[in-house]
Amino acid sequence: MSSEETRNLFDQELIRLIDIASSGDKAAKDYLLDIAFIARKVDDLYDQDHPVYSREIIQCISSLLITIPNNSFYQKHRAALDAQQVVAWNAWEDANFLSKSESKDHQMKSKVLCEYVNEFIPLVAFLSSGYDLMKTVSMDMRVSLIQGDE
Repeated sequence: MSSEETRNLFDQELIRLIDIASSGDKAAKDYLLDIAFIARKVDDLYDQDHPVYSREIIQCISSLLITIPNNSFYQKHRAALDAQQVVAWNAWEDANFLSKSESKDHQMKSKVLCEYVNEFIPLVAFLSSGYDLMKTVSMDMRVSLIQGDE
């Protein structure tokens, strides 16, 4: 379980990276913010380590059914983003399964897999501005969003 201070610092870094990755494209930024919110709330609900309120669940459902499908960035890049969403969901499910293992190796792999959701950031950077921005934001993300056990 992460402290509120740790979560707030993580969120600040996440928003900074989203701003860079979206390259001024409001629709790209909105897409990443929606994905980040949904991922956080689903994980909190699954882990039951932070409260999730009914209004937040409604916001997730609204984003999934209305906001994201009508987002112009999502519509333009739907094939790539849909594939990433499926792979990220799969990685999250696998991470949850492996985290329950007694194997230290499985637990370590679980920590790596649970971070896969962050890969939306370099993907959006690539789709919005190309390879160079993807490489820049990718390394910045890996350094600043790594969550330790502190």
